[in-house]
Amino acid sequence: MEGGQSMKRKRETQFSTSEVHEKEEENDGINSWIGGEIIMGACDLILGIEQELVQDLSSLNFGLPVAYVYNPLVYAWEMHEQYVRKYGGRRVEVLLVGMNPGPFGMAQTGVPFGDNIIVRDFLKISGKVDSPSATHPKRQIYGLDCPRREVSGQRLWGWAEKQFHCAEKFLNRFWIHNYCPLLFMEASGKNRTPDKLPANERELLETCCNKALIATINLIQPRLVVGV
Repeated sequence: MEGGQSMKRKRETQFSTSEVHEKEEENDGINSWIGGEIIMGACDLILGIEQELVQDLSSLNFGLPVAYVYNPLVYAWEMHEQYVRKYGGRRVEVLLVGMNPGPFGMAQTGVPFGDNIIVRDFLKISGKVDSPSATHPKRQIYGLDCPRREVSGQRLWGWAEKQFHCAEKFLNRFWIHNYCPLLFMEASGKNRTPDKLPANERELLETCCNKALIATINLIQPRLVVGV
């Protein structure tokens, strides 16, 4: 019974997806939006907001079980700046906001959800990545040579590539931003997300990150802000 119901649901889903695809082809779907108006000086302003965020975060301290804190806006700044200057500075329809870097994504490349293969082949970004001042032996920084893939980055940027076919077309409509640029790790190397921090540490962190996010929203004026 369960198997039969599952197959029925699967067939219904496939039919529904096919119908949506046909409608998108008729109406040019999500690719029909024309936008990406350039905001004069916006790339410099975005980078300035992020540099100010780096300064604000540098004064914060995090206690155990956090043993390592990586900030790719410091050691991977060169590639992050490329991402902003190449694709940013536009008035977009949708701002997609991630929580914080993954160990095999932005932590490696400086690009939000930045799976190394996606960054190299789809976004066409390359450059030098240094290492954090204190590096966990199990979480080395390899940049574009990282031997592991970022699963969430493959999903998000992979969807963008499938739907829009080129990065410029996607990023004329969307901008991808991480709310917090810090990666937190325990002594074991386990990732510790910001929501797991003690309340007093989390509140100070959120004050800094909220300030930067609000400034970014006010600058690029998206119609929608979506957490991913």
